[in-house]
Amino acid sequence: SPCNLTRTATAAALAVAALDPVVGEEIDGGVLERFAEDHPTLPGQLTGIARERGLARIKQAFPRAVSKENMAIALKAAAKELHQFGITGVHTMTSLDYANTTEIEYLESLASAGELPLRVACAVRFDELQWAAERRAETFLTAEAETVAAGDSNWVRVLGVKVFLDGSLGSRTACFLEPFDDHGGKGVEMVPNHDLATIMRQVDEAGLT
Repeated sequence: SPCNLTRTATAAALAVAALDPVVGEEIDGGVLERFAEDHPTLPGQLTGIARERGLARIKQAFPRAVSKENMAIALKAAAKELHQFGITGVHTMTSLDYANTTEIEYLESLASAGELPLRVACAVRFDELQWAAERRAETFLTAEAETVAAGDSNWVRVLGVKVFLDGSLGSRTACFLEPFDDHGGKGVEMVPNHDLATIMRQVDEAGLT
């Protein structure tokens, strides 16, 4: 797929994710595609093509295999290359399918050990908002106490929340007023408009953006 938010799962992967190819499952904000009802051998069954939260539904059954040791190696290698271009800080955005909190805590442990080579500004998912608000409060209290002595601010900061309002062009799930010419459908609404104001208010009250 040209888009990271569409993938094809095998029958074995669907089984691991406890998805019956005949029954399927309705996914809010996502798509698990089906064969047409007149398909000669698999009428109405799941094709294995998953988009947006449909993909997240499957990937949740497969824990990330990257160890902390390998993550540290990759991070240091990337930082070394970025430093060659004068880049000393980055942003990291959350994903639909994996929690960001574990990675942020790991980055903080590297920073505490003096082994984090980049400043990192983090954004988390809306369902991680409470965690992020508490972490942000702790970070800023610590930073305020240490800035005078160290002349520096914290290396890892939780600054915002990323909200997926709709899908993507590559997956043909971005929301449009008219159907896609080559796919049909008008996209996938992941957060209804009437919920967005509530989300923004809660994020603002938490001191995030």
